[in-house]
Amino acid sequence: MSTSVPSPSIAAMRDALRQGGPGGASAAIAAMMAAAAARPSSTNANPEGDKEKAKEAANQEGQDDGHEVDDDISYTPYKPTKLKYGRNHPDPVVENATLAAVAPPDITYNLAMPACIIDEGKLSNLQLEAVVYGCQRHMMDLPQAGGKLPAVPEVMAVDGGDTKGDAKNPPKGVKREPPAFRSGFLLGDGAGMGKGRTLAGFVVENIARGRKKHVWISVSSDLYEDAKRDIRDLGMGSYADNNCYNLGKLPYGSLVGGSS
Repeated sequence: MSTSVPSPSIAAMRDALRQGGPGGASAAIAAMMAAAAARPSSTNANPEGDKEKAKEAANQEGQDDGHEVDDDISYTPYKPTKLKYGRNHPDPVVENATLAAVAPPDITYNLAMPACIIDEGKLSNLQLEAVVYGCQRHMMDLPQAGGKLPAVPEVMAVDGGDTKGDAKNPPKGVKREPPAFRSGFLLGDGAGMGKGRTLAGFVVENIARGRKKHVWISVSSDLYEDAKRDIRDLGMGSYADNNCYNLGKLPYGSLVGGSS
């Protein structure tokens, strides 16, 4: 018959517990700590091996998620394919090859801005393309619920009702069509494309169309002078000096009589 012999650390803990009292408990705790320190380690002390395993696990996790990182992003030279006028951009421009595989929409909008802006190259063909596509998009209304395009807002009499009233409080018996919401346009050009000059082109185009109110929102009021400069560079110096206001420095109320 064989008997198991307790290890020295276990025997020391038993003897300490038999002593009783606070001193015995402290001695038992000390014996447990000594046993833990003496226990052989089963971990692999190989930092390089751990790094390789972590890298392999990360790659496997990325493949399981279906996301594969490709550092080889190709770019192709860009030039307008549907716009046939305007001078070339002064700097080389490229676009992602994936975007280059998508054809832009046909152009149906005719610019009304002064011809000298185009002839003298104050806006390049790339900037003119953005203005054309933006204004073309602005002429469209967003669809309402159910995919129906909104009708032109109007007020009409129903059952002989009175047509007097205002837009907020239509008179009794008058039916109002829901308002139309104009489509927007995102200008996502990268650095160096002259987005400020392009936005100034939008302003000049809308002025040529008879629209007098424009709101230019920037991340900082320090760009106010830059906006005026871009408008001035398109031949609208008088307009920039007399009709541009820094809203952050004006009191609430009418802009009439305000200083630029």
